[in-house]
Amino acid sequence: MNSAQMKIALIKAGIDVIGKSAGEIETMFAQLGPVPAPVPAPVPAPEPKKPASAPIGALESAIAALVDDRIGAIEQNQVDESAIIDLINKHSKAPIATNITITRPDESTITIEGAHHALPSVLRAVRASNCYMVGGAGSGKTTLAAHVAQALGLDLYTTGAVLQKYELVGHVDATSNYHRTAFRDAFEYGGVFLLDEGDACAAEALVAINGATANGAYTFPDQTRPVKKHADFHCMVAANTIGLGATRQYQGREPLDGATLDRFIQREIGYDPAIELAQAMAEYAKHGGDNDDGIAECWCLEVQAARAKAASLGLTVIISPRQSMQGAALLALGDTMDECRESTLYKHISADQRRQMGVK
Repeated sequence: MNSAQMKIALIKAGIDVIGKSAGEIETMFAQLGPVPAPVPAPVPAPEPKKPASAPIGALESAIAALVDDRIGAIEQNQVDESAIIDLINKHSKAPIATNITITRPDESTITIEGAHHALPSVLRAVRASNCYMVGGAGSGKTTLAAHVAQALGLDLYTTGAVLQKYELVGHVDATSNYHRTAFRDAFEYGGVFLLDEGDACAAEALVAINGATANGAYTFPDQTRPVKKHADFHCMVAANTIGLGATRQYQGREPLDGATLDRFIQREIGYDPAIELAQAMAEYAKHGGDNDDGIAECWCLEVQAARAKAASLGLTVIISPRQSMQGAALLALGDTMDECRESTLYKHISADQRRQMGVK
């Protein structure tokens, strides 16, 4: 068993390996203790059914069966290292991001590499009408909009939260010069327009979208003649709530006008563990880490496990892929696991919530 494989096993056992030498890794691994030799012709236990894209807990459970159920003093040479290696190789590999092939309206095809699993669903909504994407922080809504534009062969135009109508439709200044907007360009020339943080917008500012999305033309401030909506104009909104106002997790959100919401097909966007892991490993490598040591992968799996635990307890906390990315960067730069946990994963989780999650 090489040092990298030992590191993975130690991390899974809750042991901090950051900054440890190869010799120290070997010593700590040996201190895990021997395990019973495998019983001849065992009856295989049924393998838990888990989604291939979210192998949370698979490696932990498998290794625990080998290294935690030991009794008495058994000779060190009875440790079945090959079994541990097989388990690491089987369960600790990064889930492979999905490549999705899309058939365009002209019957040509395009393959989107590393696509979010919700892309086909969102793309159908965009083709049918306008799409309102609701999902947690960092769930990939902006990435989805970019992939939709790529799939349709169109440019992507984006605007953040708007508080005034002119931020969408433009305005004429004191010198009679008209200032265009991303919305105007997409509406007139075609493209995918994404209104990011849509539920943080002022409701009255979004009323302008009603006529523009529902009708075939819209009158902008620079002229009295309506501008015809381009046939390839598609409107998308990214939000953290369904548009009915603030929630316990997202308290700065506004209730949106019912007529505005009625013009959109709503799609719920969940976290994509494969994309999250790819992003975490990219951050780890970007900041000088070696992806072969498995640390970024183990960290990401810990974040995903904490998210699942919080969700199962009904806790109103946000554990997003950004914690995976931030933590991976910190670990590459020299943070210990404990430092990383405190400054990213558990930074906004109360002592009572930690207790419920079983966190010290």
